[in-house]
Amino acid sequence: MCSFRLFGLQKLNEEDVQKPKVNEVQKPKDEKVQKPKGGKVQKPKEDEVWSTKVTKKDLKNAVEDEFGVKYSKDWKRLLKAPGKLKGEYHIREGVKVIGDNAFYNLNSLTNINIPDSVTNIGNGAFCRCESLNSINIPNSVTNIGNYAFCGCESLTSINIPNSVTNIGSSAFSRCESLTSINIPNSVTSIGQYAFYNCTSLTDVYYDGTETEWKKISIDEYGNGNIYLTNATIHFAASTKIAQNIRTVGWYTDHILYGNLLFSGNTAQRSHRLFRHPGQLLQALFHTLPLFQTGIQFLSDQCL
Repeated sequence: MCSFRLFGLQKLNEEDVQKPKVNEVQKPKDEKVQKPKGGKVQKPKEDEVWSTKVTKKDLKNAVEDEFGVKYSKDWKRLLKAPGKLKGEYHIREGVKVIGDNAFYNLNSLTNINIPDSVTNIGNGAFCRCESLNSINIPNSVTNIGNYAFCGCESLTSINIPNSVTNIGSSAFSRCESLTSINIPNSVTSIGQYAFYNCTSLTDVYYDGTETEWKKISIDEYGNGNIYLTNATIHFAASTKIAQNIRTVGWYTDHILYGNLLFSGNTAQRSHRLFRHPGQLLQALFHTLPLFQTGIQFLSDQCL
């Protein structure tokens, strides 16, 4: 038999085995969550969330109202109206944007009501709605897209709210029945061909001074806005006389407005109320060759 002897092997007692101390056990370090600079969580940009661009995926995942108009699932974006839509339509409250070409070529649509939650009217949103004769643009809207109302042949007047800063290219082109438009001094740019072929446009009521009007970037390429620039521009500086009007009327050979009485050669001798400051201006500076013979403060009874 063979026998083996192990040299240098020493039996270790249990107490000789070194155990790590409790306070020496290394725990994994907590990973720090990297925060963006400034400690604020970055959110998607507003224009990314409320884009007017409508994709096939958007339409596939859309929900419909009782008229068949398609909206995003959160009801914040109006995507597409059906071709059968006609007459008057009220856009749902809470909608943020009207998508590109949402109401394109709806020839039987006559009136549209936009809630004051809408901020952006997309490109071509109401293009070629040839029967559209009435539309309200609320104070919440900041942008009117390219071709937004192109070819709306039945529109006769448009009131742009003072929240709008940009009127897109061809926004109102070929609105051949448009005779007047109100433009606020918040507008800084008017795009190429914005009022192209608006052959009936004669009056522009601008809520600002002539100096401010000249600062607006109006794209005049190819005389595309010639009907706008050739129209009579009524500046606020000229109309401020009518801003605080309480009562307007003709009394024999006197004209009464506010608390001022002007006398002179009047063209008519009938009572009449003016519904628009421009009408008063026309009466004061064109129709009636007035000369101011005196200013008299009238009692409240006369007003």
